[in-house]
Amino acid sequence: MAAQLGPDRFHKAGIGSYELPYHRTEQHTNLMNALGERITSSPCSAPSTRPCRQLTSERRADVVVLDIINWSRQLIPLAKALDKLVWCDLHDYDGKNVYHRDDLDAADYVFLSAEVLPDPEHFGHDLIARGKALVVIARGVAGAVALTAAGQRFEVESVRAFGGGDTNGAGDAFLAR
Repeated sequence: MAAQLGPDRFHKAGIGSYELPYHRTEQHTNLMNALGERITSSPCSAPSTRPCRQLTSERRADVVVLDIINWSRQLIPLAKALDKLVWCDLHDYDGKNVYHRDDLDAADYVFLSAEVLPDPEHFGHDLIARGKALVVIARGVAGAVALTAAGQRFEVESVRAFGGGDTNGAGDAFLAR
């Protein structure tokens, strides 16, 4: 886990983490238009790179979960050197944006949204053919599809009984689950 924390609460709980000695993290605001589409504004971005002080417990981690925040790229060589499986949420990757390339290349397990992909399932099969172990495509109200390297396809429906109107953050919760 890489996050800005106060006293090392995660380490005390036995969860490997990195201490980030900065006073601010990336902040953003999600605005929703009348169609429910998200417009994200980042008025206070985090620095593009940050030195991380490695804590001793990362060698015991089973996996490394990366976010597409620029400073987390420096964790990729460490994860690979330690032969850790890498999970990454590419969020609204369109299949072309070079900003996502390092994370996509490093990931063994990929989560992403179907929102801007012209053919999400075809793209998922392409990632499997390129060596990914698992690709999970979140499709909003259409549920999600998971594709495996073993050729399996799993589909789940969305929960329609959910009474909330704003689903911001649902993808993050989906990956964490």
